Amino acid sequence: MKKPIKEATHTMTSLTSFTAVESVRIALPRAAGPVLKNIAALFVRQVQQRCSAKVDADRDAALTVELAIEPGIGAEGFKIVDGKGGTIRIVGNDERGALYGIGKFLRTSRYDQGGFTAGTWRGTSVPEKPVRGIYFATHFHNYYHAAPIAEVQQYVEDVALWGYNVLLVWYPMHIFSDFNDPAAVQHRERIHAILNAAHAIGLDVAWGALGNEGYRNSPTAIRAVRCMGKGSQFECDICPSKPGGEEYILENSAQLLREFADVRPRHYFIWPYDNGGCDCEKCRPWGTNGYLRMAGLLAEQHRKYIPEAKTILSTWYFSPAEWLEIQKMFLVQPPKWADYMIAEWLSDATRPVGVPGGLPMLSFPEITMLNWTPWGGYGATPLPDRFQAEWNDRSRFLAGGYPYSEGLHDDINKVLFAQFYWDSKLPAADIVKEYIAFEYSPDVVGDVASAIGIFEKNHKHQEISESAEEAFRLIQKAEAKLTSQARQAWRWRIVALRALIDCELFRIVPRPEFTQKDGKGSFTASIPGGEVLNAAFEELRAIYHAEKINRENAEEVWLLPPQVLTGI
Repeated sequence: MKKPIKEATHTMTSLTSFTAVESVRIALPRAAGPVLKNIAALFVRQVQQRCSAKVDADRDAALTVELAIEPGIGAEGFKIVDGKGGTIRIVGNDERGALYGIGKFLRTSRYDQGGFTAGTWRGTSVPEKPVRGIYFATHFHNYYHAAPIAEVQQYVEDVALWGYNVLLVWYPMHIFSDFNDPAAVQHRERIHAILNAAHAIGLDVAWGALGNEGYRNSPTAIRAVRCMGKGSQFECDICPSKPGGEEYILENSAQLLREFADVRPRHYFIWPYDNGGCDCEKCRPWGTNGYLRMAGLLAEQHRKYIPEAKTILSTWYFSPAEWLEIQKMFLVQPPKWADYMIAEWLSDATRPVGVPGGLPMLSFPEITMLNWTPWGGYGATPLPDRFQAEWNDRSRFLAGGYPYSEGLHDDINKVLFAQFYWDSKLPAADIVKEYIAFEYSPDVVGDVASAIGIFEKNHKHQEISESAEEAFRLIQKAEAKLTSQARQAWRWRIVALRALIDCELFRIVPRPEFTQKDGKGSFTASIPGGEVLNAAFEELRAIYHAEKINRENAEEVWLLPPQVLTGI
């Protein structure tokens, strides 16, 4: 097997040799198709929302950026070179390569010098890991569920620029009464729109399902026995061992396959637990018994509708015993219907000596909920040191993965894994610096990177130290150097609000405790003079479009920034 080409760069000029321009021309090949045209439109949007420069495909301009396709670079790779007459050429091996080349060019350019200042990065880059996915959870009125669809579609484009090549969603069946529930119909339309946004710029899409999922009004006679200690599980989950259970699961799956056949999902996920599972006598142990039986049937059914799809078998929430047992089973005879496995190893004892059955292994990094509730409720949650350590420990086993996201607060963490999958040797610190330079300004990289390091040390809000005041000072100092576009963008606001909230919480003694009230999930705290915190939390709720979240719903409240009771 040919080894992937490693990223190499050759800087041909210094940044100061370029001057800011007010006009840019994006030139496309004559035979450009819809995907390449959409990628060019993404370039236009990115430049024009960041600075005063105007981008046009038809008019002469101070700078011309030429987009081209030239196979031979390496699958999904790109190169950026200088062309004739000062033209900058972004050349993709294929359409995705052109997308990623645009991304590299955008984030190495500047937008804070009175216009658009072209970046000077020149070289060739080809991704290392073949599966570079991102999972957008579309439920519980989180950002992907509640935000205006056009906003979510733009966010799909934004994260794709960093190297993701497939978008995963899940249809949360348990929320709806049945397939024809008006809310279910509306939700499927929304998911279609999100997946179509990925297709429009050349990405693949992926579809996820549980091994025994049911609608809210599933027949009580075929419901599952709860698997204790396996995360979330809903009363409407199904036991496939009961008469009619298997048929119910397969028919629901077939309905969705018919509904979404047009998007041709590249990957089909099958999930065991959290939620899911059945602990009845005939299904247990679910992970290596009932689950595998249903996974095989679901995979075979899926391929009847979409033969080219690849099946990904998850081992999420497997116990060490289940993981070791599936290793033994697959080393003897891996199932023909499984193409990949997903695993997050619990300990050294469960790490594979060899990947079961030789199947490529994917990861499912938890980037969104770690050690802090409500998720994103205090602003941005960057954890570069943690994820660098995890990546160093696991990357050699992996063909890629799918980080799990509930919203915008984990934006930096998404970028970390997109770039880890692109080049496993890229340091997290360098990825963060490139993110800061792109989203804010190259002039604030040092200060904001230092603040992010403090955020990570203060990740648990009950353990915030006096360093929170230093982070707040650094963020205020950086903000004074930003353009109005950067200061007002949500990516800056969730960082600035995180610094403010941490600082305010540190100054309050005793530290307020945000807990679920009466088991209903109402996050409140009585804080004398807490108006500053209240305003910050309210701004976060607006950014996340959290107005539909029900404080009385314990499933949804984990996504809602806190509410402060003031003047007590």
